Amino acid sequence: MSRRSKLILVVIVVLLLVLTQLQPVFLRSIGAVDGSFGLRLVSHKCAGIRLSGEWIAVRLAPADWQATLGYFSIRYNIPNEATEREFCLGQDIWFGE
Repeated sequence: MSRRSKLILVVIVVLLLVLTQLQPVFLRSIGAVDGSFGLRLVSHKCAGIRLSGEWIAVRLAPADWQATLGYFSIRYNIPNEATEREFCLGQDIWFGE
């Protein structure tokens, strides 16, 4: 890999890390209370891909895992039982109760 290619790769990684820290800004700009990125049941809206509960139950293992990287919240949450609700692969958006 050339030096220029390595530099471009580093710049892209740094930009992606910086952009992740804008997650709260994005959520507030659309009037949301909170949200997380990853794979989980749709709370209110999904900025990403919606997947059926049946599709998830057949293909992915149940688990509940959550982490943060600065202001960036990541969550993988698939319940033990199949559900008829949809899952969000991307940014789940919660507007409050």
